[in-house]
Amino acid sequence: MSPRRLAGLPEFIPTETKVAYLKELILTGFQHIDAVSFVSPKHVQQMADSEQVISQLLASLPPNTVPPEIIGIVVNEKGLRRALATPASPPSAIPTPSPPIFAAPTPT
Repeated sequence: MSPRRLAGLPEFIPTETKVAYLKELILTGFQHIDAVSFVSPKHVQQMADSEQVISQLLASLPPNTVPPEIIGIVVNEKGLRRALATPASPPSAIPTPSPPIFAAPTPT
């Protein structure tokens, strides 16, 4: 299961719980983790702490642990700024822009 899939859960999962879960995945040997989304906290409350999750996760790893590729979803410029300001090693984000055709009203 991708930790990012927690986004749809109704009750907020504490940052520490997310960090502990991701840490276990890393220590188990996962090399690519679809971990966070840099989206509006107003719309996806579970991802409001993406920066803290990644920062705390990297700080919690034992010395000599090679961090995996941490993947984060970016949907707009504000999300991109959040992602670029967040430490990750190596940084990885999936830009998912909305094509103009989907943003425009449907003609009637």
